[in-house]
Amino acid sequence: MVSLSAWSAETSPDFSKFAPLPLHPALVAAAQNNHIPLEGMDAPTNTGQLNVGDSVTALVTLCQKDLPPSQWLLYVKASQPTPKDKPPKPAPPTILYASTGQKMEFTSSPSWVEMRTLGPFSNGAGKQKPPVARDEQTRCTLDQGFLALGMDQAAAAVIRMTQFKEQLGKTNWAFTIATEPPSPARARESKEIAELMHLTAEEQRAIGGACPAMMSYFSVVGETPHLQELMFKVVDLPSVWSVVGHLGVKTDLQVDSKHFAPANPASWGVPTAPPVYYLPMEFMLNYRPGLRISLAVTTPQPPLLACGGIIGILAEKPSQKDTYLTVRVLSARFARKPS
Repeated sequence: MVSLSAWSAETSPDFSKFAPLPLHPALVAAAQNNHIPLEGMDAPTNTGQLNVGDSVTALVTLCQKDLPPSQWLLYVKASQPTPKDKPPKPAPPTILYASTGQKMEFTSSPSWVEMRTLGPFSNGAGKQKPPVARDEQTRCTLDQGFLALGMDQAAAAVIRMTQFKEQLGKTNWAFTIATEPPSPARARESKEIAELMHLTAEEQRAIGGACPAMMSYFSVVGETPHLQELMFKVVDLPSVWSVVGHLGVKTDLQVDSKHFAPANPASWGVPTAPPVYYLPMEFMLNYRPGLRISLAVTTPQPPLLACGGIIGILAEKPSQKDTYLTVRVLSARFARKPS
């Protein structure tokens, strides 16, 4: 279950860490040698479909205390299935329920992509030589049906809902999304409050759709060479005694709806200036902060469909404010201009 209730983290999210750092010269050279674009986003279309050759380029930067930043280049391109590829099977429709009782169904639509990671690019630390950059490639499927749901409309709805909750004195009320329908009593109470806030059925569906969209995006992140291992560098892992005491690791995702905020589209280079929003959240591990993540999201229309409209990630280590990872989309291109 995902709960959209306001909660108070020890510190507010630091969106200034999204600010881009200069590209390492060796990274720029590698991009040029491999014909990987480092800038330019094509104006979005409403086709809702990835085409072979559509691409997204992102910069991954790891910052650690007393160490020079390390950078990687991530290139994702929609591709044709090869003879060795097994036809991807669409996942069963995802069915979710709002706490108001509204039932929502979302349809899967898998598509093949090629992913390429080049790096790390760094000056090295002290007398150490710069690390040797590697070029690693993989193929996988992403779910463009779920990614097309996006998270921008959900962000707008949550920001408006949070303002209404404060005005009506309902700050303790939580709008939830779950895989099981709520009890009739819970649905009646939640529906009454939602009507007071003028929360529409469309907004409820947008909030519900953000769940499979986000899960599909994180699934792509898990397939990306090196990105998963880099994430572990910014995670506060539980102690051995905590793992023993809880018979493993209990995880929980808390959404910081209080700090959802609009961003400046111009600072992200998105053409036609669609709204951009910041969405902070926190992963709890055995009831303690393990990882703080903030997403920068916009419309998931092509060519940004491959990333679900998520144009930035800020992953912060709760115990070390100087240790964090950013992923920032630099380029999004069509293989051919839509007619």
